[in-house]
Amino acid sequence: MNEMPSSGEYTAPQKSAVHFTARDWGALAMAVALSLLWFWNFGFSALSERVYLPSGLGTMIFVFALFGAEIVYLGKKTVWNKTTALLLAACLLMAVNCFVYISYWVAVINCLIIFCVGTMEIFALSGRLDKSVSNFRVIGNTISLGLRALFINFGKPFRALGTMGKGKRKSLLYALIGIVIALPVLILVISLLSSADAVFRNVFSGLGDWLKNIGIGAALRRVIRTAVLALMFFSSLYFLAQPRKEKPGHIPGSTALPAIPYIIILTLLNVLYALFVAIQFAFLFGNRETAAMNGGYAEYARSGFFQLTAVAIINLAAVLLTSVSVRSRDKIGAAVKLLSILLVLFTAVILASAAYRMSLYVSTYGLSVLRLLTFWAMAVIALLLAAATVKIFKKNFRFWPVLLSVVLACWLIFSWSNPDARIAEYNVDMYLGGAADEIDLQYLSTVSPETLPALERLYASGVDIKASGDSITPDGRMFLCDVTEGIRSRLSATMNIREATVTALKYAMR
Repeated sequence: MNEMPSSGEYTAPQKSAVHFTARDWGALAMAVALSLLWFWNFGFSALSERVYLPSGLGTMIFVFALFGAEIVYLGKKTVWNKTTALLLAACLLMAVNCFVYISYWVAVINCLIIFCVGTMEIFALSGRLDKSVSNFRVIGNTISLGLRALFINFGKPFRALGTMGKGKRKSLLYALIGIVIALPVLILVISLLSSADAVFRNVFSGLGDWLKNIGIGAALRRVIRTAVLALMFFSSLYFLAQPRKEKPGHIPGSTALPAIPYIIILTLLNVLYALFVAIQFAFLFGNRETAAMNGGYAEYARSGFFQLTAVAIINLAAVLLTSVSVRSRDKIGAAVKLLSILLVLFTAVILASAAYRMSLYVSTYGLSVLRLLTFWAMAVIALLLAAATVKIFKKNFRFWPVLLSVVLACWLIFSWSNPDARIAEYNVDMYLGGAADEIDLQYLSTVSPETLPALERLYASGVDIKASGDSITPDGRMFLCDVTEGIRSRLSATMNIREATVTALKYAMR
């Protein structure tokens, strides 16, 4: 007969044994590979050693490997629908864009969007987000799930090792012995293949130096960091495949609030914007001069576009908040709707004013990354204003899916248009057409290597060149020659694989 523990005794809860299948051990192996890929592309000294980062090839491989590992591990549990397919396609297209074009700032934005949208997609593919993908609350759910997934199964591999039978432990030992034996063989084969092929050698160009310079202490630190990241990747993969214990949460509808505060806010904003719009039609669109304008019409027109873009974003948020929070259908509700429509119309004029000011500025000073991004933001805000107008009339209209779709689609179109090349082409055309007295070669040389074709066309034109910027030389053509040669020399160490691949793709598509 079993003895019952006395009331004063405490029995610690027993953790259930963890038994890994071959599929789970495969997930651990994929997690290790993902960790190595991460540090090869983003970690250790890679950021200081490579000229253009994030590495286009490495980013593309890592993103494809990450989603591939999840889909392989989930297998039939992978949730496929229109949302998950489109989000996955968007992430993969942004990853490929990092490889096709060498543009630092575009690649950085791509990686930030992939991190945010890709995290959402990871949980959507596992069915963890349910229908909340179509709701703004998906952001909070994704953050909460992400923090849990990274650490909740951190120690599972060690517990699984502890519960393994003697035969399985022996098999694992043999597998580790095989890996240890294979490593020097792989290094030898890589060395031989690198000597035989120049393009292949470029992939492993830093391996030899890394092996020579690394010390025992540094090697140990890197092994530990790689192992920790691998366990985080595994914890996330294991979390995605486990059955859900909680029931899908109910997303409550927005609570109706009194309309009077919104009416006051919208009225005051509309009165202020009515005055601003009147000034725009009188002095900006009407092209009138006034002594009150510091610097005259030109200075007045070519200023304020960033502030006006920010105001348009604030107005868009105000319209959305009002449409969601106020549910009244009586005369008060009609007044709120009318004020919201007026705010949308005034915002449209503000956007037009910002776009017109920016176009005047660009026509004088040329394009830059920030100015081009401002044009992009204006176009996105205009599309979202149209969606907000629909929201005013149809309360059940879901704005979040539209926002996500519009931003992703517009960014994909923008990034695949090769914006750095467009900037260089516009500025070169301005100079060759006589619209600009000088051209900032110093700036164009630092944007990205995608500006090289336009700069070569400028040099081939044979015109006299007056360069502006930080480095001004008497001989503009000599300075331009130095700029183009500098870009080519920086590309020579990083372009071999990209150049060969893109050239082969273009040839195949003919």
